[in-house]
Amino acid sequence: MLVSQVATTALSFATVPLIARALGSGDYGTWWLAGAVAGVAALFIDWGLDGYVVLAVARSRERAPELMATSALFRLGVGLLLILPLQGALQLLGYDRNTRIVVFLLYTGSLVSSIAASAVAVVRGLERMGGPALARIGTEVMHTGLIFGALALGAGLKSFAAIEIVGAFVGLALSARAVMRVRVRPAGANLTTAKELLRGGAPFLLWTSILVLQPGLESVLLSKLASHDAVGWYGAAIRLIGFLLFPAGVLQTVFMPTMARLHASNGDEYRQTALDALRVALLLGAPIAVGTFVFAEPGVRLIFGPTFGPAADNLRVLSVYVVVVFLNISLSTIVVSAGRTMTWSIMKAFMVAFGAGASFWSIPYFQHKMGNGGLGAALITVVAEVGMLLLGLLLVPKGLMRGRLALDFLRAAVASAAMWAAGHFLGHLPLGIAMAAALTAYAVALILVGGIGARDLSLVRSTLGGVLNKSRGASA
Repeated sequence: MLVSQVATTALSFATVPLIARALGSGDYGTWWLAGAVAGVAALFIDWGLDGYVVLAVARSRERAPELMATSALFRLGVGLLLILPLQGALQLLGYDRNTRIVVFLLYTGSLVSSIAASAVAVVRGLERMGGPALARIGTEVMHTGLIFGALALGAGLKSFAAIEIVGAFVGLALSARAVMRVRVRPAGANLTTAKELLRGGAPFLLWTSILVLQPGLESVLLSKLASHDAVGWYGAAIRLIGFLLFPAGVLQTVFMPTMARLHASNGDEYRQTALDALRVALLLGAPIAVGTFVFAEPGVRLIFGPTFGPAADNLRVLSVYVVVVFLNISLSTIVVSAGRTMTWSIMKAFMVAFGAGASFWSIPYFQHKMGNGGLGAALITVVAEVGMLLLGLLLVPKGLMRGRLALDFLRAAVASAAMWAAGHFLGHLPLGIAMAAALTAYAVALILVGGIGARDLSLVRSTLGGVLNKSRGASA
């Protein structure tokens, strides 16, 4: 899963700045807004089933065929019913025909991708990550090829949106192959299971809707309270943040089914795994956050070009958000696997509501003072996420925040300071060299203060050895 995330992130990282440069900040703002709106609508197709089905299969593997078949039909039916209401809502909000068409195309791609996700969720519930990883890589390779072809032909906004549909069908085919590799065949769809999915997915729907609604809501507020350029700058910064957060997504994907199984069967191992999840999130998130702050300006200039310069200011503010999200994603894995999804979702909903209300003040203020309303949106996003972290710590198992984890916070702070100093004083060097030196300073400092020990190195060696042995066995 980690290899697939690295590969797909690298491919996507190559195409996003090219699209942004081809469209310009104005049209890229429309692209970002349309994607956010389509993403919010697609939440109701998914209905939180990606989370619920994974846990349900992890707890009762013999139900995999029934859950897969019912989930796929559920998503298809809901997706078709939502098409007309979505277009009507866009008209009521006053968006032009071009924006509505782009939203429709992106929504259609999301519908197909959601059906593919119903298959992947079952495979993940079986704790088999290879098939979903290969499907992810294959989909992104095809998607990247189509994007490069469209760029060579001088394609516009609608053409890029149509490519998302083609890529979604490729992902559907590869996901079906992943299911066949684990010898699960969808069968036994029934109304009783559909009702179970409706109830069981509701807490996950609330949670995922909040995650998607937050950037979508900020984009809509920016489009109404700031300028199209501000939407584009904010979208570029958020897009980069999304790339940087991919290791956190890997942690959640891999830990969730295992922690659900351990919570039901072995309390001691559950607590140890929860501690490991938080430690890894902290030690990975800290250097990414520091690097985001130190290298924001040259990074934005290199990737998006000079017209996106103000996005670097957004990125610096959001650097705090990076490490907090790493921790919050691990916290959510711990809480959700323990069956407290609704509590976690209500807490997140409260913070998003707070952020939305505060944005009505912050966006116009920063738009007026600095010509970049996205700074206001970024600042409120950070404040809301920090609030979520403080509330989330109240839900972790007792005693988990004492001992080694508390010491690891201090170690990560020392290593981060060393990384900042290296990046600051070597910033005049080429970007790649300066980043490598800063990361090296973080790693060396972390080892010196005891943040990485023999147990961690042994775990890495055994994990890589297992992957290599499986690869050799598959080749043989």
